[in-house]
Amino acid sequence: EDAGFEVNDKNDEEYSDEIEKDKVIRTSPKAGKKYKKGKVITLVVSKGEEEFEIENYVGYDYNDAKDELEELDLEVDIQKKQTSDSTVAENKVIEQFPSAGEKVKAGDTVTLYIPEIVIVYPDFVSENWSVSQVKTFCDKYGVTLTTTYEETSSYEPGTIISQTRAAGSTVASGSSIGIVVAKAKQAVAEDTTTNRGSGGNNGNDTNGESGD
Repeated sequence: EDAGFEVNDKNDEEYSDEIEKDKVIRTSPKAGKKYKKGKVITLVVSKGEEEFEIENYVGYDYNDAKDELEELDLEVDIQKKQTSDSTVAENKVIEQFPSAGEKVKAGDTVTLYIPEIVIVYPDFVSENWSVSQVKTFCDKYGVTLTTTYEETSSYEPGTIISQTRAAGSTVASGSSIGIVVAKAKQAVAEDTTTNRGSGGNNGNDTNGESGD
């Protein structure tokens, strides 16, 4: 304005990776040329770096998600996160940061979490596992099973009544676990033998004196 130009009341705005937000990027028309006094000059002001909402990549193959994010000029960090859900595929994204819908800009880092599956012992007792089911579980994960049977009338025969490793504890290949299984009490034979005492005289005793 001091040079005799008029400044447009309305600025143009553009995203810029280099110019700080609210700073002038350039003028329109460009500086460096001669213009008549009274020429209207428009300032092109920086909106800062362009931000956009990140999509939801949970459930994606992490390689596909990584490729898409890198095409958006985002840095990608792959991390493993422990989970006890053995149904999740090892190459699938189970969590991300920032979350879907949050704003990011070029150069930001997005962390994708893939599963590090941790197997834990079930509660064989309250979940009513059978001995054969426990054996199958132990065989699958390389655990040595010791089975002890206990006579009891409090449980149905074959019921698992205790386990030596707590439910929820981590399963390690090569480790061992014991279970106690109910079995029916053995019937005790009743002793029907009758004890007989020593016998007395069956005849009649005569205690009189014989006369002459």
